[in-house]
Amino acid sequence: DLLFVDQRFDEAERLYLKLRDAGSLAASAEVGLGNCAMALRQDEEEALDYYRSAAERTGHRFQAGRILAEHLEVMGRVDEAVAEWTRMLGRYPSAVEVIVPLAELYAQQNDAAAIQRVREKIPPSGMKQISYRYYLSGLAFCLEREYEKAVEYLDWSREVAGERPRFAVMEFQSIVAARKSERLGRAVRQLCARQVTP
Repeated sequence: DLLFVDQRFDEAERLYLKLRDAGSLAASAEVGLGNCAMALRQDEEEALDYYRSAAERTGHRFQAGRILAEHLEVMGRVDEAVAEWTRMLGRYPSAVEVIVPLAELYAQQNDAAAIQRVREKIPPSGMKQISYRYYLSGLAFCLEREYEKAVEYLDWSREVAGERPRFAVMEFQSIVAARKSERLGRAVRQLCARQVTP
């Protein structure tokens, strides 16, 4: 990994190829090979094959599954990303680190009911979990065009979700639709800071 961090991608790739059969290091080597495929050749499909292999080797444990799901999303293969996050949800049924990205993909698909279903998997205990429940409710309210509610729920979740690009987009859309001009400046700044467009 130090070779990769130092941008010595050819050397890193050779090392990862040797480690593919190294038992407990094999999945990490597959992820490294995927990263090298992107860095050296910008080959998304090759990278995807390596990430998929790493996820399968680990039984879709969090790190390898997350990398695969995020890569699928970047490639625009949202349905496959949803399937990967859903597989991980089976392994980690109440983990906000799995539930929130899955719900954000449902938001891309305009599926408020699916957001509410996965929202229920977050235990309503602890401030962080409650705030994430508010965030997912805010996403669903935005999709359901209940913009006043969306603005309030998103505001209540700002501390835990405010840095997420999907938060910025949905908040902006809700503020504009609810005609909350006093909040518009902050929403525009958040969009610009995250370099996302509504």
